[in-house]
Amino acid sequence: MLVRYIFLAVITLIFALLTVYVGRGLISRSAPPRKWRLRLWALLLGAIFVQYFGMAGHHIFPESEGSDWMIWSSWLGFVLMGFFALIFLMLVFRDVLRLIWFVINKVRKISGGFVNRSAERQIAPSDPSRRQFLARGSSLGIVGLSGGLTLLGAGEALGDAKIEKVNVALKNLPQDFEGFRIVQLSDLHVGPTLKRDFVEMAVKRSMSLKPDMIVITGDLADGRVSSLKNDVAPLADLEAPSGKYFVMGNHDYFYEPEVWLEEIERLGFKALLNEGVFVRRNSSRLFVAGVNDYDADKFHPDAVHDPLRASAGAASDDVKILLAHQPRSCFKAAEAGFDLQLSGHTHGGQFFPWKYLVYLQQPYLDGLNRYKNLQVYTNRGTGYWGPPLRLAVPAEISEITVTKAV
Repeated sequence: MLVRYIFLAVITLIFALLTVYVGRGLISRSAPPRKWRLRLWALLLGAIFVQYFGMAGHHIFPESEGSDWMIWSSWLGFVLMGFFALIFLMLVFRDVLRLIWFVINKVRKISGGFVNRSAERQIAPSDPSRRQFLARGSSLGIVGLSGGLTLLGAGEALGDAKIEKVNVALKNLPQDFEGFRIVQLSDLHVGPTLKRDFVEMAVKRSMSLKPDMIVITGDLADGRVSSLKNDVAPLADLEAPSGKYFVMGNHDYFYEPEVWLEEIERLGFKALLNEGVFVRRNSSRLFVAGVNDYDADKFHPDAVHDPLRASAGAASDDVKILLAHQPRSCFKAAEAGFDLQLSGHTHGGQFFPWKYLVYLQQPYLDGLNRYKNLQVYTNRGTGYWGPPLRLAVPAEISEITVTKAV
């Protein structure tokens, strides 16, 4: 309950700051007539409120989760969130350019250097009416471009996930496991805007690969089992001869995690909570383990993140694969002697340039990387979180084929 209140307080502050910054950049700087200024501010405040409610409504009114009006409000709110996220980024870019030009002029004046006055007037005219014209024009351009990119990004986010084929060479891999194929889904985020039809697409594309094993590396859903049970039901149709496994992501602790674990088991998955199992072929074996999310203890004190505990039972010469939601589990996973870690969480940044902020928290963004003797594969996410928006960062279903290193 405390986590929920902290979450609401944080996003309230974020939306308040967003309102001030966007309003100042789009409205105040453009200086429309007074009556239009008031109307535009009212429109902005209304749009921000819809975004806020779309994101926080099911936390404020949990009994309405899954209702038609809550789903539609979430859809509208999250679409607007993506739209305003792009507006925010473009306003920041415009302000950075203005700041650079301001600094250049100051340096020139201080140094006494020659300034081309005619060029300066063209780029930063001193005439207030011309400045106002440029401000209004750039603001309209920002709104129009953001709208176009929102539509483009929504089409990419809601389309079929791309199948990424990855080969991973592992030392000591038994011959019986040569060419063993693991299909990885991650970050489906089934919830207000991703429903059963999206899950059916992911299941169909996964089964077309004829995998030997299937794993989901966390963040399955954003909501309660009671409202999403029908949407996740197609996951029961996933089948693989060596089984299907699941680990918890940070979002999986938001909504009755114990109930979700029961549902996951009912769908035929083995949930690995700081534990491992042996997958066998003939007389050979492969050790597959999973850990609680890196931040699990922030939500449930007993849900610690412990790769060392997860490795218990494996011999030093066993090939060991770890399912860990966040890539930053790699540091402890390497110490525990794992050979390969499969992760998600980052969404590949979801859209430019947020992707570069991922490195503030995670060592890897996407794809195959190496930390010491551990290889880490990070899935970009099969679904998305928040805005139905992906730009140059396609969703993915990973097909990981393991071979023996030569």
